[in-house]
Amino acid sequence: MNEPTEGHTVRRYDADLQQLRLDLLEMGALVLDQLNLAVHSLVNNRAGDARAVVERIGDHAKNIAESVLYLVEGIDVRHQLQRAAH
Repeated sequence: MNEPTEGHTVRRYDADLQQLRLDLLEMGALVLDQLNLAVHSLVNNRAGDARAVVERIGDHAKNIAESVLYLVEGIDVRHQLQRAAH
């Protein structure tokens, strides 16, 4: 008999955790890039550009939170506002 820590379900969960880790690292790198762009825009007196970049950072943060919620709780909240609008 398989131990509770073995088998298909746990392997799938481990794979999901690994993918989440990679996604978080990628999104974190994107946030850092966007933050650098925002600072550069502010230094060059382009507040409108900086505002747009900060909004994009917020989008990345939201995506990270949604991914974690889905993995931990199994609740998919991604794109709920778009689905509710239709």
